[in-house]
Amino acid sequence: MKLDFYIIEDDISIIRILENIISEYNLGYVVGNSCNSDKIINDIYNLKPDIALVDFLLPYDDGLQIIRRIKETNFKGKFVMISEVTTKNVISEAYKLGIENYINKPINVIEVVKVIEKIMTNLKNERIINLLGIDMKNEKNILINYTYKMNQIYKDLGIIGQSGIKNLNAILKKIIKEKQNNKYYSYNMYELYQYIVEENIDQGIAINVKTVEQRLRRLAITSIENIASIGIEDFSNYKFEKYSTSLFNYKDVKKEMDYLRGKSKYKGKINIKKFIEGICMFVLNEN
Repeated sequence: MKLDFYIIEDDISIIRILENIISEYNLGYVVGNSCNSDKIINDIYNLKPDIALVDFLLPYDDGLQIIRRIKETNFKGKFVMISEVTTKNVISEAYKLGIENYINKPINVIEVVKVIEKIMTNLKNERIINLLGIDMKNEKNILINYTYKMNQIYKDLGIIGQSGIKNLNAILKKIIKEKQNNKYYSYNMYELYQYIVEENIDQGIAINVKTVEQRLRRLAITSIENIASIGIEDFSNYKFEKYSTSLFNYKDVKKEMDYLRGKSKYKGKINIKKFIEGICMFVLNEN
């Protein structure tokens, strides 16, 4: 499957590098490029590319502003941010806006290809669902779609298949369903643990609140350990950038990294509610 790309960038050398990578690796076609916000909006509306590669630092608008404007056109494609800016709050804001991934400057060929190939896989799966005639407005199929997204996140975190995933899935689906009915929906963790206990009792399974909490805590602990390990190996890795501030407090990820390096005897702490809220955010926003 080849994709159509639109490059939002003011540096002609970067544009040429990206064009060459896309062409050389047979990823698709660059259908246009610009750094002028009005032209960008007009081109995106008319050309309807699959992926918009967006530089964060542009002459007049920053990349986040451009993404906001493009989303107002009901753009159905994917966003990839390109920048040498590595400020965590900027990266976190970009993911909240719905970017699919992040590419660092200076441009690295392997990173670009890897990021695009992952998006191609996601798009292929989405199109297969559409070809099968699945109505994504149907509640059951919406939950299927959410489950797919959850599993992608679990793979990134290295926790897929672990005990506790079934409980985490049930909690996430309950939160998502409630938020769809009431965007101001609030909850406390004990209520969610009790919900899981009651669900299991209905299925004839004996479980208590403490067990549910321990299972979720183990998932969060394993996740912070894996993300910290990734950060030690490659601080610019998209998984580290994506999850280190959204699912945990960054200072605790840093503590976990120091612990794994043997520089500290203290591990990073986790907050189960923040962990769950972060996953919910990605599932609901990555459309």
